[in-house]
Amino acid sequence: MKFKSKLCSRCGKKFIPTNNAQKYCKKCREIVQKQQNKRWREAHRGYFKQRYKAHSEQVKQQSKRWGETHPEQKKQWNKKWREAHAGYTKQYIKKWYKAHPEYMKEWYKAHSEQVKQQNKRWGETHPEQVKQYMKKWRETHPGYFKHKSRQRST
Repeated sequence: MKFKSKLCSRCGKKFIPTNNAQKYCKKCREIVQKQQNKRWREAHRGYFKQRYKAHSEQVKQQSKRWGETHPEQKKQWNKKWREAHAGYTKQYIKKWYKAHPEYMKEWYKAHSEQVKQQNKRWGETHPEQVKQYMKKWRETHPGYFKHKSRQRST
């Protein structure tokens, strides 16, 4: 169904509407929508926070169910998100561990054997990095090994 051409209410240019209620040309419609959205958000500040608080459990349940029924899609989505937010993720983790220092201590105590094995495997597969690390460590801790050897001989 063709409509008669109209004049845009914003810019005054002639355009062919896609429905009878259309007031704006394509360019002006995008601008007007942005303005209307902005006015709505200003008039309804906090709407989405309140809505989230009211429905957060429901949203979490739905998310969890979706993840359980779509494991491959969830893996792909998580991978893309981590790649896109790599810097943020690293910063967040560092910040979290600083705020929870006891967590790491407890975790290491509970998993000490696993940590030792991982460190041993890493050392075996990265001998050059171990050598560099030990060199730096000796430079920052001069006399440490001499002191230890004296203790053994006494």
